[in-house]
Amino acid sequence: MPPSLDTPLTRLRRLAPGSLTQADILGYMRKKGLRRDQVTVSDFERGKYMPAAPFSRHYADAIGQKHDAVLAAWEEARKGYRRREAKASKKTRR
Repeated sequence: MPPSLDTPLTRLRRLAPGSLTQADILGYMRKKGLRRDQVTVSDFERGKYMPAAPFSRHYADAIGQKHDAVLAAWEEARKGYRRREAKASKKTRR
């Protein structure tokens, strides 16, 4: 089993009542008419990329947080993702 993803966004998600999973978030987004897959949610939580604005708003609604808090957590996750990518590219250059 892969290790649990621990980013600022996953920490916000875990604070939500009912211990939401990525599947719960996807179900919420489908109800709102936004079709996404689990890879999109994982990449967003990792800080890999930012989907269109409706995605982050629905994500914030799904976890019961303010949109600004989600965006700030994503920025922090993005910094961590870039650090990991830079570290990995240094290893492959050797």
